[in-house]
Amino acid sequence: FKSAKVRRALTMLLERQRIIDDIYRGFALPLHGPAHPDSPSFTPEINKYAVPYDPSRARKLLAEEGWKDTNGDGVLDKDGKPFKFTLIIASGSPEYETVANLVKNSFAQAGIDVMISNLEWSVLLQKTERLQFDAVILGWRLGLEDDPYQLWHSSQTVEKASNFCYFVNKEADRLIEAGRRELDEDKRKKMFQRVQQIIAEEQPYTFLFVEKRTIAIDRRIQNVEFKLPGPETDRWWVPRALQKYKQQ
Repeated sequence: FKSAKVRRALTMLLERQRIIDDIYRGFALPLHGPAHPDSPSFTPEINKYAVPYDPSRARKLLAEEGWKDTNGDGVLDKDGKPFKFTLIIASGSPEYETVANLVKNSFAQAGIDVMISNLEWSVLLQKTERLQFDAVILGWRLGLEDDPYQLWHSSQTVEKASNFCYFVNKEADRLIEAGRRELDEDKRKKMFQRVQQIIAEEQPYTFLFVEKRTIAIDRRIQNVEFKLPGPETDRWWVPRALQKYKQQ
């Protein structure tokens, strides 16, 4: 996983649109970087860095990095070491289990052996915090104000921090530190957008998707609008003719 070219190849092996269509029934959006599409600091430029589903190209990238099946056992190897790793997921999530199996099957076709380990949430969290894992499927729920420091600054690669993938990039560090000190919103936004681009280039994560909200609202209610922070319920109202309840 130390090679950006290998990480890019792994992303190319995974058909993320299939995950969205078959597992989440279309109730998700593809994700190509570390910011939510509705975030104020999200940059549409990130789509230029989107990694396509391209198994053929992925195999070529792996071969360029020296990963080849030299002994004919169906598994890629390099310097005598097979391309084999364990993917941990939280037990009790049918969706994550299905995604993990899709990862396993997709990677197997390219000669990569993935073993899936279902763990109780507390055990999985302990292993990730202690950096005792090869790969993990997780989701982040972040605040509206993007601050990449916790997830992406090199100082956060220690145990009990959140840079689990050990992402270290000097330019990203410099921009994150400068952005946290910058009071001009537009300047800070540009800095953090550049951080997004660096992360998309480096592919420390294989970014998968953002789930869509599925919420039912009575049609009597007017002025319903949802934003990233949530619904503005104080702006909702019901026409008098459709009101059913009276304040006591």
